[in-house]
Amino acid sequence: MQYDHFAASILQLGLVGIWSQDHLIGGQMIKSEEILPKLPFGPSFGEVMDEQTNWMMTHPGGSREALVIHLRESFSEFI
Repeated sequence: MQYDHFAASILQLGLVGIWSQDHLIGGQMIKSEEILPKLPFGPSFGEVMDEQTNWMMTHPGGSREALVIHLRESFSEFI
């Protein structure tokens, strides 16, 4: 009974299955001219991918376009 409210919230927020969701933008696309062309492979690349995951969890159902804007604003040094 105590978890019913929690489960309802997860459903309402669209978070069911988010743990198995693929990234909206693949690694090669992130390094493209349209997103972060100067992004090197290594720790910085991992930080960008982690930020993508965090954004997707806090913006369930968010669009790819909104994610691109967020990544470009957050990692402008790689534009």
